[in-house]
Amino acid sequence: MARVTIHPKPKAACNVYLAFYKPSFRALIKHPFDLAICLFTWSRLSHVEIVIAYDHQTWGLRRWYSSSPRDGGMRIRQIAPRPEHWVFVHIPWVSQEQAEELHDWFDRKRGRRYDWPGALTCLLGGFLNYKRRWFCSEAVVDSLQDSDVLPSLARPSKRISPARLFSLLTIWCNTKGGCTTRTMNVDEVGA
Repeated sequence: MARVTIHPKPKAACNVYLAFYKPSFRALIKHPFDLAICLFTWSRLSHVEIVIAYDHQTWGLRRWYSSSPRDGGMRIRQIAPRPEHWVFVHIPWVSQEQAEELHDWFDRKRGRRYDWPGALTCLLGGFLNYKRRWFCSEAVVDSLQDSDVLPSLARPSKRISPARLFSLLTIWCNTKGGCTTRTMNVDEVGA
């Protein structure tokens, strides 16, 4: 994956996606934390990112927002994804202002450390959760709620794994009038 770290505030029309990572067998061996998440959640999904795709941008220019154990915590970066490892869910109702709020939320928290205890206890109620640190799905849910993209969920963000977020998002979108979710591969994102 190519990495670049210069990120001005978004100004053009955009589409917002949630990108869910499906690690390969090799990645599970190389990164045992992904394996632990998949085993504890009984899912193939081990990570989630917000992707903001601006009109007619190549993959190298799209911004990815999350908290990553591989990067040490909260960050904004650019990724050239491998199609076989990602599932995308389009969030069609996000306005330009909300996309800017998402960017600002992550920009304010960039550099804060990854919440290892929170991630490890996520499925057990998140009882070891730090207030100034985030794991991936917690950061995504908090940013989406603070930007009014998602309503407050019955379950606190510290108890939502990437797999659970995928399920909740699908259920919530299907109950929202006129909204449907659809998983996409890399070639369809932004098209």
